[in-house]
Amino acid sequence: AKTDPTQALEIANGIESKSNRDRAKVALVESLAETDPLQALEIANGIEGNWGNKYEAHKVLVSSLAKTDPSQAIEIANGIEDKKRRDQVKVALVSSLTKMDPFKAIEIVNGIENKAERAKSKIALVRSLAKMDPFKALEIANGIEETWGRRAKVQDALLSSLAKTDPAQALEIANTIGDSAKVALVSSLTKTDLFKAIEIVNG
Repeated sequence: AKTDPTQALEIANGIESKSNRDRAKVALVESLAETDPLQALEIANGIEGNWGNKYEAHKVLVSSLAKTDPSQAIEIANGIEDKKRRDQVKVALVSSLTKMDPFKAIEIVNGIENKAERAKSKIALVRSLAKMDPFKALEIANGIEETWGRRAKVQDALLSSLAKTDPAQALEIANTIGDSAKVALVSSLTKTDLFKAIEIVNG
């Protein structure tokens, strides 16, 4: 497909079964994603079969493109017309960027409209950023919609992670959240730095 995408597309279009034709086009999109993303997008947009195959094509495209051109991947994700598919593709893109470039993922995470999916994506981002930029991680954690104590759990996980490497900074962050965060931090520190835990309790 990389050497002659036009011929590969002709072959795919000639497949009689609609489901097999769509799967062949998804494979073609994946092959072209990094070398010719615009043609890959045209093929993905042209899939006429079920919702899942078209979603898979767009997901494969942006996830592959994220490795080489995250800005274009974001632009493509934002340009998908179908609202539900656009949202799911953004979730996949944020997942890819979180592993490779979490700061880039921040640019798109708030554009996820589904609240539950947005919260999951933010939680993954917080974990990824915890050691690199704990205050940015805290900012994202604070922006998580509060449901069943989800925000507090993420804040506690952030403090627990940071306490292992930088307890002083963990305490600085806990002070910005409140007493409940200090309790969570002390609980973490009793396993790694008992003297620091005692200092916080007495302080």
